[in-house]
Amino acid sequence: MSPERLSFPMSQQAFNALENRKAVVESESNDAHKNLGEAGDDDWHGEFAFEHFQRETSMYRARLADLRALLQGAEIIPMRQETEDVGLYNDVTILFDGESEPESYTLTEQADIFVGIRSAVSVKSPLGLNLLGKQKGDTVVFDVEQGNQKFQQKVQILDIRPGSLDLIESNQ
Repeated sequence: MSPERLSFPMSQQAFNALENRKAVVESESNDAHKNLGEAGDDDWHGEFAFEHFQRETSMYRARLADLRALLQGAEIIPMRQETEDVGLYNDVTILFDGESEPESYTLTEQADIFVGIRSAVSVKSPLGLNLLGKQKGDTVVFDVEQGNQKFQQKVQILDIRPGSLDLIESNQ
């Protein structure tokens, strides 16, 4: 019996960023492997360098395995165009209770946050979970934990737009 394939929902932008990251890690892994072969002389400095590059090579292999698993299990989800209610990959403008300036976010999957999507809120976060299915004008109240404290947060939904994602420049 073969193991069940894991599924990782993500945007096309997250998939592309992970592919780019995999290429960088593969290059770094190859460099570490090359250094490993060059570090094996007989003095104690060479032994230390060999062990260092051996650990570094193992670290890169583990990173590559993780990235390959994410990419192999990727389930690409398109940007949501519907705006009657909040859903995955909608842009949402909200106003936090007690604040004067609205804030805009895109509801995303974890993989999008992992790769550095600007203004992303996970649909699995307290805010994201409570925005799903709500409509423009609705007020949402949800619990937030911060350290040992628990409190309620209230936001009003001002606008719902088709989804758009921007990567933070340093991760592109």
